[in-house]
Amino acid sequence: MESSNASVGKRSIFIQNICLIILLLSASLCLQIICGGIFYTAAAGIIPRYLRHVGITEPEQIQNAIQFFIGKHNIWAAVLYQAVGVVLFGLLYRKMRRGQPSGEKKRIFTGRTFAGIVLAALGLEFFVTAGVEAAAYVFPGIIGAFKENMDAVGLNQLTIGSAILSIVLAPIGEELLCRGVIFGLAKRADSRFYVANSIQALAFGIMHWNLVQGIYAFVLGLALGMLYQRFQSLYAPILAHFVINASAMLLVPVILAPVPATLLSSLLIVAAGLLVTAVGAAVIGKE
Repeated sequence: MESSNASVGKRSIFIQNICLIILLLSASLCLQIICGGIFYTAAAGIIPRYLRHVGITEPEQIQNAIQFFIGKHNIWAAVLYQAVGVVLFGLLYRKMRRGQPSGEKKRIFTGRTFAGIVLAALGLEFFVTAGVEAAAYVFPGIIGAFKENMDAVGLNQLTIGSAILSIVLAPIGEELLCRGVIFGLAKRADSRFYVANSIQALAFGIMHWNLVQGIYAFVLGLALGMLYQRFQSLYAPILAHFVINASAMLLVPVILAPVPATLLSSLLIVAAGLLVTAVGAAVIGKE
């Protein structure tokens, strides 16, 4: 009887925390929609006033100008979301951690661990990038639509907005939410690391809201969760996330530009990325 009650209690705790995770993901999506609405409303209010000030009063011209501006600068809606998220998710993470015992923290910024994290993150980014290119040979329609979507939102172009979003805000905000808050809830749902890590990685994939990004975000989420568990600190996954995003924008395109776009070359880069990641993991493991 006691065993049956304990089982029911565990199931109830699991369901409660999974529901909280789903609620957080829904809140994150709502926050994105609200921030997008704020940006679009501001554009629709400011641009007509400016155009009328310079003598443009034709409604069709004004409407076209608004649509052009939003299409060209909608990255700033995502910047607004991430900036607000850093504050909100940071406060939530701080509240969750207050009064809770933590595991033994390991030193992160020694030369060895820093190099290991950077190497592992670089390898993961090359693995992901080449993996997407290889997948394009099997699923050209899906990958093509994904790339068009990334171009539409401005994430494939190096601009001030995309740099602030991808290199500065996302590594902090997404780690606070996923490896911080959601991982904590996942551990409450199931104390086994591999289960909790899979749950938070799945949430990380879902919150990217498209299939291709979701798949590789899940893979990256597993690795980032392992870093968090290893060091008992968000600084490690934040550093790795920063390296992944920064190299995706600044390093990978330069290095891969002269490489012929073939399935074989993509698969070779996938293998090289895995090798570099393994070396980085080995370096981290020795610390």
